[in-house]
Amino acid sequence: MHALKGLLRALFARVENAGDRVFTPAWNPFSNLGALGWFFYWIVAASGIYLYIFFDTGITQAWQSLESITHEHFMVGSIMRSFHRYASDALVVMTFMHLAREFSLDRLRGKR
Repeated sequence: MHALKGLLRALFARVENAGDRVFTPAWNPFSNLGALGWFFYWIVAASGIYLYIFFDTGITQAWQSLESITHEHFMVGSIMRSFHRYASDALVVMTFMHLAREFSLDRLRGKR
């Protein structure tokens, strides 16, 4: 277990150092995984509420409702669907990266 944590810690250190060279240390996305996760969460929440307002959840009406949101909302519906989909994917990736980083830094035990 210690070897896995050491390997992950070395990997995250290299990635964060490379990110510090490309971005500034304050804007390094690899140092701000939790904040990015919250950002994507709020995009998913806002776009999900918008889509749910116009989505009909009936068994036979769902497909027609989805087509209506995509084509009849003057591009806003398809943009919101794209935001919802890609922010959801990014949230899952950020969550697992953040979890792996916190695990490698041994921050998952003890009192806060």
